[in-house]
Amino acid sequence: MRFIKTFRVRVCQGDGKPVEAEIEARDGLAAQDLARAKFPGARLVHILGYAAEPRPIIDPRPRVRHKPTPPPVEIPMEEDPNTPEEVRECLRLHQKGVGRFAIAAQLGVDKPTVDSWLRLYSSDSNYSLQNDKSFAGLQNW
Repeated sequence: MRFIKTFRVRVCQGDGKPVEAEIEARDGLAAQDLARAKFPGARLVHILGYAAEPRPIIDPRPRVRHKPTPPPVEIPMEEDPNTPEEVRECLRLHQKGVGRFAIAAQLGVDKPTVDSWLRLYSSDSNYSLQNDKSFAGLQNW
């Protein structure tokens, strides 16, 4: 909970006649800023203390209770873009000796997609750990 306080301040304007006033603010720094705004040309602002007990700030806006989020709406899924026809075409092109980059370009998919199709669906695929150059040094390990 936030509180508002009434501060007693002494404002010196440099004429030898300091003025005392009461300023309502949340903290001392805000009270100094408000006192400088209330007394333009002030050279010094001294906070002398509280003039009254702090009182809670009452928010004029009513509290809003958030409604619970509704359950997700069941949207029928669109047809999967990775249709079995594309996978069959990928395997057919691979058996003909077409490279993975060329297959990806011809089918309009990414190369990692072609790699995963070959790994998952091709039993006699040339893609294996023996042929993968990234694992070349780890075969005998």
